[in-house]
Amino acid sequence: MARLTTARKVLLALVVVNLIDGVISIVDEGVTPSWVVYPILLVIGTVLLLRKPSRVGIAFLGASALIFVLVHIPFTVEALSPGPCENPADSQRECSSVLWPITLTGVPVVTVIASGWAWRRERRGPTPPAERSAPGQAPS
Repeated sequence: MARLTTARKVLLALVVVNLIDGVISIVDEGVTPSWVVYPILLVIGTVLLLRKPSRVGIAFLGASALIFVLVHIPFTVEALSPGPCENPADSQRECSSVLWPITLTGVPVVTVIASGWAWRRERRGPTPPAERSAPGQAPS
């Protein structure tokens, strides 16, 4: 099992927020393919994150969130454009100008950024004790 660093804990928290977004979206709009596939990918990424000491889980979560954002760019653009909001996939379905920018773009983009941060942080390795001293104090 991988050590739970701060970066991994942040990613786990964001996975939970993404999953909550999925539940909200399903309640609001019904079941859509995106909110079936994406949560499955998040669960797979979480398992990799917790079981592998390497950065595989971090990369998997970041890539999954990035693909999710890229697929939903038309929906976010439509939700943020002036005038009446129309669902780009199906004009008969409802469009949410408040929910879409948050659930389809905002939280997944934060997940991508956090994945990059976690990747970089774990690439450097653990911080030596001398660098962990309190601000303003000289290392001992």
